[in-house]
Amino acid sequence: MKRMTSLLIAIICIGLSGCNKDADVDAFIVDLNAATNEIVETIDAAPTAAGVGEAQKAFDAKKPELKSKWNGIKGAIGLQLSFGKRKEIEDSVANNVTALNEISTKHAAELAKDEEASAKFKALLADYQSVFEPSK
Repeated sequence: MKRMTSLLIAIICIGLSGCNKDADVDAFIVDLNAATNEIVETIDAAPTAAGVGEAQKAFDAKKPELKSKWNGIKGAIGLQLSFGKRKEIEDSVANNVTALNEISTKHAAELAKDEEASAKFKALLADYQSVFEPSK
């Protein structure tokens, strides 16, 4: 009986560690930060329709993987993540959204003067947000 209990405890521990999504969260955060930084840097260098278009192209290349990684971790946020990892992902998303808002504010005048750039930037933000929407 003691042996059976030890075996059961070992199986439960292995199962729980296999379900931990902390490494998946780390990978998502790295990719999200990289995608956001590229958007911000591209728009900062060229706050024009062409610059926003380049940022969109860069994001389009990363979006499928971001969406896939997000879908892999979003269900685990309340169950399989440590409190620290939940805080990390919340902070990362908040920081990235802040970076996008700051670049929008920094170049508000240029974007407002160029209707095409403004429309493209709004579309890019909506596309960025779609990463976090439920899968259809």
